[in-house]
Amino acid sequence: MIGAERRLRIFMMNLRTSLIIGTCLGVMGVSSAHAATPTMSAGVNLSGLEFNSSVLPGVVNHNYVAPSDGELAYYQSKGVMMIRLPVLWARLQPNLLASSPSTTLDPAYLGLVKKILAQAAARNMQVIVDIHNYGGYATHKIGDGTVTQAQFAQFWQILASALQGSPGLGGYDLMNEPSNMPSPDVWPSAAQAAVTAIRTVDNASYIFVEGNNWASAGSWTSNNANLTMNDPQSRIIYEAHVYGDRDSSGTHFDWTTEASYGVTVNTLAQRIGVFSNWCQVKSRMCIIGEIGVGNNDANWNTQLVNGLAAMQSGGLLGFTYWAGGPWWGNYAMSVEPANGVDAKQMPAIAKYKSSL
Repeated sequence: MIGAERRLRIFMMNLRTSLIIGTCLGVMGVSSAHAATPTMSAGVNLSGLEFNSSVLPGVVNHNYVAPSDGELAYYQSKGVMMIRLPVLWARLQPNLLASSPSTTLDPAYLGLVKKILAQAAARNMQVIVDIHNYGGYATHKIGDGTVTQAQFAQFWQILASALQGSPGLGGYDLMNEPSNMPSPDVWPSAAQAAVTAIRTVDNASYIFVEGNNWASAGSWTSNNANLTMNDPQSRIIYEAHVYGDRDSSGTHFDWTTEASYGVTVNTLAQRIGVFSNWCQVKSRMCIIGEIGVGNNDANWNTQLVNGLAAMQSGGLLGFTYWAGGPWWGNYAMSVEPANGVDAKQMPAIAKYKSSL
């Protein structure tokens, strides 16, 4: 067994080379609970490819957009070396439910993903490819009688075959925020099927598994108490999401209003604590895949600072902030710079930058 602090130092070392999480982190059964102030790595979600998800397949630069190398350069300049890249299943595999079904991946959309991976690799950054579909394909949920677990597993086998070994690939995020599934058992079973399928073609990459009920950190134990993946490579990373507004939805941004609902500067930290305690008890590798706050009051930033500190003290490996990307405009949680000026949230994020 290796110590938790050394284990996390290896994480940082290997982030410099080819994997988002160091090889030695694959040793399971080592709790990070013993590390009082472990190293933690910062990342950001780079949105664009998943925009206008109801328009399928959509037209690039009209309905959706690919994040640019210039954006990667900006985050690299801040020491933010992890990118979570949201993409749509139905854009990658547009004819799954057509009258003449096909499981073939769309070469143009896949090409955009591969281009970003190559650009990230050139900057020594790592990309987590995230299927941003809330538990399904287009308007259908896995297991609803239209989209099957077998189709989901086959999709991941095909995508992993196309991406495995790519420089810049940090791992596979199986599904963003599974929610309103046909039954509580559907998502764990579908996730396991995808893990098994991926391992038929890729034994090296890390696989990120989110939880039921929007992957919510604050309700993690009540919705995912027994979420357990069987992976012969022991490279599963469990992923939760957390927001600091009244209902943890990340849709309310006025501090005064949220405070009237009981939101405090410690709300994020309290919700993160539920997840990190589960990770410690279960001796799991864990990460926060989405975290975001508003920007109209300094209390939001205090809440973010406290939340990130709770992640660090709780032994989480890192986080990817929600969100960057070229089309956010004046979105309150955006960390895209405006006219050369950093977003208010960036200093808190950059505190956990890589040591590159």
